[in-house]
Amino acid sequence: MALGVLLALAILLRLQPILVEPSAVWPDEIFQTSEPAHRLVFGSGLVAWEFQLGVRSWLLPGIIAGLMELSRIIGDGPDYYLPVIAVGFAGLAAAPVVCCFLWCRPLFGITGALLAGLAVAVAAEPVYFGARTLSETVAGHLLVVGIWALEPGYPVVSRRRLFYGGALLGLVFATRVQLAPAIAVAMLWTNWRADRGRLAATLAGVAAMLAAAAVLDTPDPRLSLCLGVALRPL
Repeated sequence: MALGVLLALAILLRLQPILVEPSAVWPDEIFQTSEPAHRLVFGSGLVAWEFQLGVRSWLLPGIIAGLMELSRIIGDGPDYYLPVIAVGFAGLAAAPVVCCFLWCRPLFGITGALLAGLAVAVAAEPVYFGARTLSETVAGHLLVVGIWALEPGYPVVSRRRLFYGGALLGLVFATRVQLAPAIAVAMLWTNWRADRGRLAATLAGVAAMLAAAAVLDTPDPRLSLCLGVALRPL
């Protein structure tokens, strides 16, 4: 129950700079994510040169487009899709709070875990940047979750979990390639002196996610599994 209250606090704090006092810290927050997503859903919007030349992945705009499409159940327009997007990304931004709690609970007990999670929940930078549609913030959240999946504080023997952890690291790379050094460090740390089966399962997850991202961003829209039809007008 206490963790639920902590999560609610984290989400509400991250919604404040997005919905209560709307702000934008960088043009990429709009033109590299929400704007191409708007074009996918509504047919109008700018497409930056990075997407035309394949420098950026359509993965993040595709997720935002899915949230926009979901918001059309209740109505069209920014009054409907902006809150849905904000809540979705605020929920993702609260995931590191849960990871911190789970890491600290075996070491410091419930009280220590709640204090550690509270520190992450109310920290200024995660609050202000956490729910923004920026690739670096989204990839940062996914990186924390991926590391927790591979190294939760006890030996992981499930090959399925290792596969999913590797897939999360591959998703981090597809979302923000600049985090490749951090991904390499995470791979070395979590597989140091590990058996070959553990490393193989993790690498299989990474490879599967990168292959899926490559198919998504192929120049031929007929080979795209998710956005093929939507990309034809581009």
